[in-house]
Amino acid sequence: MVEDVEDGYAWSYPEFSNDSWCRDVLGRALPMLPQHAAEAIDTQLRALDERFQRATIPWPGYEQRSGRWWHREIPAQPCDLREPPWST
Repeated sequence: MVEDVEDGYAWSYPEFSNDSWCRDVLGRALPMLPQHAAEAIDTQLRALDERFQRATIPWPGYEQRSGRWWHREIPAQPCDLREPPWST
């Protein structure tokens, strides 16, 4: 999803919301993992979160990035609908 947002997310907001649900699952699963696994995944997840934050802007009125902040972000780069990603 991060790469899609960086390239210009071409789907609707309900699809965007559905895709961000995966981040919820990762956040809930992380504390249940053995420490060495959680640390390795957390490192990767933080890097993806940073990329996602650079590729999005906060939804107006929700500028504070806390809690499940990824649900209150919108892609900063609009897609070029002249060439939808599903056509390639």
